[in-house]
Amino acid sequence: MSQQIEAAYTRLYKWVRDEARAFEKDFSEEPEYNHLITASLKALHDRPIHQSYCIEEIGTQRSKAVAKAFHHALTIGGPHGTPRPIELHAHDPLRYVGDMLAWIHQALASEREMFSSLLGSEASTEAYVNPTQYPTPQASSSPSSSSSSSSASSR
Repeated sequence: MSQQIEAAYTRLYKWVRDEARAFEKDFSEEPEYNHLITASLKALHDRPIHQSYCIEEIGTQRSKAVAKAFHHALTIGGPHGTPRPIELHAHDPLRYVGDMLAWIHQALASEREMFSSLLGSEASTEAYVNPTQYPTPQASSSPSSSSSSSSASSR
């Protein structure tokens, strides 16, 4: 019985992995996925290795799609010339960088929304994105530096 269950999980893993390859579609379109992928990822929760491989495959395919779309936005622009290619503003560094950052911001928001709907909820994405992995630098104020400046001002 356990061999049959393991075979079913392996088959489900292979199906999700194959379906994830369709996520490298054109970035201008919303990626199409069905509720079966969401249900399959939830079912694979009992097999975290399979689930993490599937999520990694989806992430890899979406990464390829986003990179291709960014290159397209830089060089070709949108359909029918609207919006114009970002490279047209290369002579103005502030606008050029601002347009690139705006595109990246929009793409990041879209991808986060897609992954949160794919994984079920906002809380489930936190399990895969560990905010402590990339800690933000804190302004450190050491007590010795503040005491030395106060003693210098009292002289």
